[in-house]
Amino acid sequence: MFTPLRRIQVPDPAADQISVPVRTLPLALALLLVLLPQGAAAATEDQIIVKRDAGLSAAERADIRADADVRFVESLPLPQTEVVAAAPGDVRDALRDLNRDPDVVYAELDRPIQALATNDPLFTSLWALENRGDFTFGRPPEDVPAVADADMDVVDAWGITTGAGTTVGVMDSGVDATHPDLAPNLLPGRDFVGNDSTPTDANGHGTHVTGTIAAVKDNGQGIVGVAPSTRIVPLKVLADDGRGTVSDAIEAYRYARDNGVKIVNASFGAVGYVQAERDAIAGSPNTLFVVAAGNDGTNNDVSSTANYPCAYNLSNILCVGASTHNDEPAEFSNFGSTTVDVFAPGYRIWSTRSGGGNSVLDGTSMATPHVTGAAALLLSQNPGLTPSAIRNAIIASADDKPALNNTSVSDGRANANAALLHVNGDADRDSFPNGVDACPSQAGTAGGCPDADSDGRPNASDACPTVPAATANGCPVPLPNGDGDALADVQDACPAVTAFTANGCPVPALTKLSGTVKKRGSRRWVVVRAKTTRAAVLRILVQRKKGRKWVKVKRRTLSTRANRVVLTVNRLRRGRHRVVVAVYSNAGSGTPATRYFTVR
Repeated sequence: MFTPLRRIQVPDPAADQISVPVRTLPLALALLLVLLPQGAAAATEDQIIVKRDAGLSAAERADIRADADVRFVESLPLPQTEVVAAAPGDVRDALRDLNRDPDVVYAELDRPIQALATNDPLFTSLWALENRGDFTFGRPPEDVPAVADADMDVVDAWGITTGAGTTVGVMDSGVDATHPDLAPNLLPGRDFVGNDSTPTDANGHGTHVTGTIAAVKDNGQGIVGVAPSTRIVPLKVLADDGRGTVSDAIEAYRYARDNGVKIVNASFGAVGYVQAERDAIAGSPNTLFVVAAGNDGTNNDVSSTANYPCAYNLSNILCVGASTHNDEPAEFSNFGSTTVDVFAPGYRIWSTRSGGGNSVLDGTSMATPHVTGAAALLLSQNPGLTPSAIRNAIIASADDKPALNNTSVSDGRANANAALLHVNGDADRDSFPNGVDACPSQAGTAGGCPDADSDGRPNASDACPTVPAATANGCPVPLPNGDGDALADVQDACPAVTAFTANGCPVPALTKLSGTVKKRGSRRWVVVRAKTTRAAVLRILVQRKKGRKWVKVKRRTLSTRANRVVLTVNRLRRGRHRVVVAVYSNAGSGTPATRYFTVR
C-alpha cells in the first residue's frame, strides 16, 4: 500500500529560464518501502522460495512438494533453489512443513518488493550536482534557503571523467526508451515481470532513476545525469504499480552477473531478511549493488524493522540514505550507523519522466542513483576497481556533515569528485594509487604493502619477514620441521604430529558408525551417527535393498562438528537398508565403513 509522506509543490522555473514540458504534480506520493500487508499482492502471497539438498532425484523433489502440499512454479538461478506455491490460505502451514523436511536447507516467503520513492529542463535546478545556495524550495513555512556547496561536486568530477566505457544495470520499473535524454545511452535490457526483452516503464519510477544516473549532457533536452556518458541496461523487476517479488529480483541479480554488469542500481526493497536474496547478491562478488535505505524514517540497524537488501552485511552492497539541500537527513530517510553507508541528495530531485519531459520526486530511491552515478565515474577512470574498492572510496571520501553524524558508516554525504581524487591519489606516496594499493595507508613495494626483506612478499603474508627468500612462503629452505615428516612447520597443519600426508596431518578415521531406526505411526526414519578421530568431511549414502540391488535413499556430504555428524533420513520404506560412509580431509581419504539395519 502506498503511503503519502507529505504534500509537496513542484518548483516553478523562473521566467527567464528555458521552459520544458513538465507535468505539475499536486501531490507526490511516497512509494514507501514496506512489507505489504496480507492480501496486498494476491498474485504472489502464496509463493515460497525453497532451497533443497543437492543430489535429490526428480521423484524425491516431487515428494518434498507433495508432503508440503505445494506446486512447482519455477527454478531460480541459484543452486537447488526453486519457487513453489501453496493453496490460498495454506502458505504458513506449507512453510512450516518445508522447513521441517530434512531434505530442505531453507524455505522462506517470496517477499514482495516495491519502489522506494516519494515523488531539468534547467541545470540550475539540479542542486545535487551544483548547489550555489542561491535558491529556496517550497513555500512558507518551507521556504528554507539552500546551503552553498551542499552538493556532490559532480561538475568538478566531470573534469576527470563523465563515465565513458561503463555500464550500469538499473533494476526498477523499466525505462522509457523513447525519452530523448535517455535513448542514446540505453542498451538492450530484460523484463523479469513480463518475462520478455521489452522493459517498458508505465510507472515512471525507473525512468526517473535512470535519468539521474545517465541522462545525456549538453543535448538541450532537459537534465543531465551524474555519469552522462555511461550506458544503461534496464532490468525490470517492478510492475506498473511499483511492486514486484524478490524472486524476480534474484533472477535480475544473476542476469547482471552473467552479463558482466559491474554496477547495479536497486532503488527498492522491503522489510524482512530473505536468505535466497542474500545468496544471490553474495554470489555476484564482481558486481556492486547500490541500494536504497528506505523511506520509513527508522533505524535500519534494528533487524526487526530493517529494509533489505540494504541491511545485508555484504561488501558488494552500498546502501544510500537521502539528504536535503541543507546537508541534513531528509525526514523520511532511514538511517543506520552500521547498515547505511552514505547519504546523498534525495529531496526535490528533478529527473526524466516517463512519456517525456521531467518531474520532481523525493526519496532514497532518488538518492541512490546519485551514488550509482558516482560509482560509474570511478569505474570509468579505474576499470580494475573491485566493488569493495569502489564502496570504500565513496565512504572514505564522503563530506563529513554534523547533521549526518551517527546516521551512516561514513557520517557524511557522498562527493563524486572527492571519491575520484581518493582513488586516483597516493596517500602513502609509494607510487601505488589508492585504488589499487593493497595497503593505502602504508608505503610499500609488494602491491603497495611493506616488504621488509624486499623478497616480493608483503610482511603480512611472509612467514620469514626479515629473511629474503623467493619461495612460496617467503622463508629460505630448509625450514624447521619439528615432527620430521615431509612438511616444514610453517606449512604443516599438524606440526607436532608426524604424518606423511598432503597437509601434514593424519588421515581421519571413523571410530563410530550407527543407524538407529525409529517409528511413529506410519512414519519411519533412521538417525545415522558417525564419529571420527579428526575433523573431516563425510560422504554418507543410505541405500535400500531392492531385489539383488541396492538403490539410493539419500546421499549427503557433511562436515564434522566436534568430530561428529548426525543425519536424520525420513520417509523410509520397510526392508533391509545400509549406510555407507566415506571419510575425506585435506590429508587424504580414510577407510570407508558400512552398517546394515532393517526397517520394520
